[in-house]
Amino acid sequence: MGDTPITNLLQATTGHMVDYLNGLKTRSVFPSQDQIEALNGLDFDLPIGATDPTKVINLLHQLGSPGTVATAGGRYFGFVIGSTLPTALAAHCLSGAVNAAYLPTGTPGPYQFTPGMSRRARGVEAYAALYSLGKSGIARLIEECCRHARSMANELQQAGYKILNDVALNQVLVDFGERTDEIIQAIQEEGTCWASGTKWQGKSAMRISVSSWATTEEDVQVSLEAMIRIARQFP
Repeated sequence: MGDTPITNLLQATTGHMVDYLNGLKTRSVFPSQDQIEALNGLDFDLPIGATDPTKVINLLHQLGSPGTVATAGGRYFGFVIGSTLPTALAAHCLSGAVNAAYLPTGTPGPYQFTPGMSRRARGVEAYAALYSLGKSGIARLIEECCRHARSMANELQQAGYKILNDVALNQVLVDFGERTDEIIQAIQEEGTCWASGTKWQGKSAMRISVSSWATTEEDVQVSLEAMIRIARQFP
């Protein structure tokens, strides 16, 4: 893979994980007052522009890791907060990397087989994303996702399919008619893009959520072509 930005980021993160686990036996379970107060170092205005992701992860590890409850197993004050093994931790990281944002009913993702989902530190992930993107990056992400959603809604409507919602944000609900569920399944199986099924006022609909910073105009057009081509196979 070479020394790419993503490789460097994953290598830095892996190193921090190893350091954290190796240091558990030499530190107190609960963070000290100084370590808790050090978390104030994360309380600052977001930068205007983007920040190197590795720098963000390094800062979170430097300030955030010491301020956590130090355990990778057992029980603490009666609440299960760890109970992990190296293999399980590695599997968790892998499943987090490959898991789809939305899965069809009846096909649960790996995260659904662990009690940890209800206590994931989602705020940390959100903080890292906001810090990395910066204010201008966040604005651009929102604007681009909403624009792509409007473009998809317009072209699907022009192709003769009903759009069920006012596309003010990044979500599009599409009604393909009586065979909507079959069309959704076919689109998912074809694999060009992913769109989940949902219910809208008792009717089946396809839910398109444009939420990735990596989505381009080309991605939108390729996805639309696949959706329309597949839908037209169901008279």
